[in-house]
Amino acid sequence: MTNDQTNALFEAARLVRLAINARETVARNREYQQLLQRFHTDPEFRDLARTVARGLDLQIFELARDVGLAVVNVANGPYAPTLDDFRGGMRARERIVYGLLLAMLAAYVYPTRRAIGELDDSSVVSIELRSLVEWASTAAREMRQSASVTDVASPELRSGFEAIAMLEPFGDGHATLHYRFRYILEWLGKNGLFACREEGGRELWIARPHYRIQARHLMLGTHAALLEWLGQRAARTEGS
Repeated sequence: MTNDQTNALFEAARLVRLAINARETVARNREYQQLLQRFHTDPEFRDLARTVARGLDLQIFELARDVGLAVVNVANGPYAPTLDDFRGGMRARERIVYGLLLAMLAAYVYPTRRAIGELDDSSVVSIELRSLVEWASTAAREMRQSASVTDVASPELRSGFEAIAMLEPFGDGHATLHYRFRYILEWLGKNGLFACREEGGRELWIARPHYRIQARHLMLGTHAALLEWLGQRAARTEGS
């Protein structure tokens, strides 16, 4: 292997390393800017970076050039996140509840396939936590009351929706839907997928383009039917 090939392999691995961390931004990282420029202008380097990612069970998606790249973990790969990474020590039912809340958030932010948009779409979506909580509480009650949900939910997921429906939407302490969604959003914020801002006295949670990739990946996977069911209800809420 020549020095040029060694350097190209090193730089490709560095780019993948930077792209894994959604908190890295092109604007604040000169190295990221340079490597991203090479990724977009050098086809051989782009193929090399994708090969490095595949070897790590990762998949690279291109965002707008001023945003960077997004990385999705292949299921069961060494970097694939688990609910224990999100919150350790959960009991089985709590794991189901938080898994459903993560899916409900994705469906609320992007209620239709069109809303998810193209993979390189860099538009952002802003949501209010209170509106999210109110919608999720209503959707969970609808799921619990639905006569036939076998096409979108297993018995385990049905029990999870029942648990969510019994939660108080707001209030003090940890046993509320508001607390759990805030916990999720703050965790996603720490991982660079959401940002929190205050505008006009309102607390807004902004889904970054990287989250769009994650939500699309989830919707096209094993949870597609469930997310479509939830998305239909979220879209209906927006239209009312």
